[in-house]
Amino acid sequence: MGALDRYLDEQLSRGRAYFSREDAMQALGLSPAAFSAAATRLAKKSRLASPRRGFFLILRPEDRTAGAPDPVRWIDPLMQYLVIDYLLSS
Repeated sequence: MGALDRYLDEQLSRGRAYFSREDAMQALGLSPAAFSAAATRLAKKSRLASPRRGFFLILRPEDRTAGAPDPVRWIDPLMQYLVIDYLLSS
């Protein structure tokens, strides 16, 4: 199991199903090329999805058939990552 694999499991154990490229690279001490290679490998295994460049979703087994978790679980963190104020209305 690679460093990024372990990082994903650690994030999930903390209740976070998302992370930024910068956070993972800093936490793991990976170069951009090493991170990209590991992320590509995990995306091919359906463990990661990236709705926006630099922002990743960790796919749990139940999310893999849909390709992404329920948007309710990741829209707010994505908007915070993008530094976008938003308002949902019904």
